[in-house]
Amino acid sequence: MTVAGDSVEASNYDTVYDAAYDLIGHRNPSVSTFNLKDLIVDIDAVNIGGVQLLNNTEPLNQLIRNYYGYLGDYNWRFTKFLQSRFFMNNEEQSYDYLQDQATAILNSNDLLVAQARALFKDAFDVAYYTEEEGEEVARAFRDVIEREGAKE
Repeated sequence: MTVAGDSVEASNYDTVYDAAYDLIGHRNPSVSTFNLKDLIVDIDAVNIGGVQLLNNTEPLNQLIRNYYGYLGDYNWRFTKFLQSRFFMNNEEQSYDYLQDQATAILNSNDLLVAQARALFKDAFDVAYYTEEEGEEVARAFRDVIEREGAKE
C-alpha cells in the first residue's frame, strides 16, 4: 500500500503503473518503501503461513528450516505464493485473481478492509491515490510477481 502512495508521488515516471512496476521489489532499499527485501519477507510469510495451516502438527521452527533449507520452497517463493494463495484453473487466471485481490486491498469499500486500510495509510503516511491509480498499482504488483516467478 505504501508503494501506491509512492507511485502517485513519483515524478520521474510517465505513469503510475510504470512507477509501481519499478518501485515494487526494487533492489535499492533507498528508492522504494516496498523494496525487494520487504517483498520477499511478505511473500515468505504467506508461504510459511500456508504450509503451517496445512501441517499444523509440525513446529514452526521446523517449517522455517524446511522452507529455507537445501532445495527448500524459498527457491520457488513467487511460484509457491501464486499457487498456494491465488491458484485458479490455470496460471493466467491465477495472476488475474492475484490482481483482483490486490485491487480489493487498495480500493475495496468493504467496511473492515476500508477501516484497516485507513489505519495503515495513517500509520505509514501513505499519500492519497485514486481508485484508478490503485488499480494500476495492483496491475503492476501482478506483473512484478509474474516477472519474479519467471526467474525461478
